[in-house]
Amino acid sequence: MTSRRRLLGRGTVVALAVALLFIAGREVYVRHVPPIGGKVEWETASPESLGVERDRLQALSADLATRGTEAFLVVKNDKLIHEWYAPLHGSWRLEGTASLAKSLIAGMALMVALSDGLVELDDPAWRYIPMWADDSLKRQVTLRHLATHSSGMLHGREGRSSGWSKSFWSRDADLYDQVLSAVPFAFEPGRDFLYSGPAFAALDYALTAALKDGPQRDIESLLRERIMEPLGIPGSAWMISYGKSFEADGMTIYASWSGARYTARAVARLGQLMLHQGRWGDRQLVDSVWVGRTTTYSGTPLPDPGANPKHPAPAAGWWSNALGTWPYLPGDAFAGAGSGGQVLLVVPSLDLVAVRFGDALGDETVETDLWKSLDLHLLAPLARALEVRSTPPHTGP
Repeated sequence: MTSRRRLLGRGTVVALAVALLFIAGREVYVRHVPPIGGKVEWETASPESLGVERDRLQALSADLATRGTEAFLVVKNDKLIHEWYAPLHGSWRLEGTASLAKSLIAGMALMVALSDGLVELDDPAWRYIPMWADDSLKRQVTLRHLATHSSGMLHGREGRSSGWSKSFWSRDADLYDQVLSAVPFAFEPGRDFLYSGPAFAALDYALTAALKDGPQRDIESLLRERIMEPLGIPGSAWMISYGKSFEADGMTIYASWSGARYTARAVARLGQLMLHQGRWGDRQLVDSVWVGRTTTYSGTPLPDPGANPKHPAPAAGWWSNALGTWPYLPGDAFAGAGSGGQVLLVVPSLDLVAVRFGDALGDETVETDLWKSLDLHLLAPLARALEVRSTPPHTGP
């Protein structure tokens, strides 16, 4: 009896040890399982049926695969003609967007608010951010300035260990108060171009203030009810604002500058809506006028062409080819993009949408190298693969 007890005791210990190892192993595995999103249906077609050579797209995919690409989709004439994923990635995978979120969240939300007449692009921001009303510099800021990186607000790459910059980059609970009250300005609004994440945080606040008394009281609700659900994009196929919201002045605010995850198919569907000027089936989800005005250049200050000649013109939350930055693409092309080469390209005149997710395409040692890498390894090769013949730059909304 004693030996049996000992045996059972040893067996129990072994079983517990195995169980603990299994649980530990399972926990490690779970942490590395890619986030799984909902399915977005697409009608597919062969490249050949739309006059595109399959071998060229496959060759481009093969090259992109060597450059850290994790997802690459091409849509032509509303048909998904090419879809490639790296191992552990797929149509179910929620991909990190980096600053592509500025287009998918702020750009889309601003467009809907403009279409609904809740705001105007040249509205003074203080109308929605009351604490700016008595500041002589901040009183000059408009929503257009915030959405086109011409407000003068610093980006805060340095000094992330203290003050407003720490609050912003650490996503502290008080980040909106810090951004609105403490972010310095490098120049008077509208005088120059300066890429700024905090400017989009200010835009988040302003848009939420414009929405707060309506049927959709925050940016997440607005996107979900007005855009995502009508497009058939389930809530499990997208996530914004680092998976959380922020409370400020009685409002629930969602971050638009980064921190989003979307499936590649969901992003392509948003591109399809933009390509069709806000129309989906028999419904006009967004006024086509505002699709055009928010995705093309409107005369705001431009990035320094000497520093980065491949940088496109700023639109309202998007980047525009209106000035012919990408000479191999038509002037109506526009894109959203984020660090590491996350990109949504839309070319209405070609009926073309392309999506790419992954790691850096090239040697992106500084942020401006993003556009050089996209130009060299994705945009120009894609135009060649599709045998695109450029057209004169687009000059108006």
